[in-house]
Amino acid sequence: MALNQESQLALVDDDNSLLTKLPDNFEERMDQRLNETDMRLVARAFEFCHIMEWKQFAEDFLQLPLADTENIQQDNRTRSDKIRAIFRKWLENSAEKGTIKNMISLLKKAKLTGIMERWFQQYKSMLKLFSLHLLL
Repeated sequence: MALNQESQLALVDDDNSLLTKLPDNFEERMDQRLNETDMRLVARAFEFCHIMEWKQFAEDFLQLPLADTENIQQDNRTRSDKIRAIFRKWLENSAEKGTIKNMISLLKKAKLTGIMERWFQQYKSMLKLFSLHLLL
């Protein structure tokens, strides 16, 4: 699905207020499956969430079964490990839904747009580091 000009520039909320600018490489990948880098970066962004606990987000928005969240709770020591595990489990369970567009939709539905901004910013930082590395 091709994005219109406005959505290429930024994500817009229902009331047309600007949410955040999409990373350049998302424009052609919105309907493609999230890759390992995407999942690692969105999990890292979620680590800074102080509004919603990982378990609540996993059950309410990622719709992971209680048994999965309990297993993640037991099998992972740190909060960071648990957050990465819920996103990996969600991607594993959602073959057709595991797209960038779907993840953005889930974060918007959960009213966690700050996490989106942090997630997208990491791509910009990676591009800067890659550019500097090429110059050396």
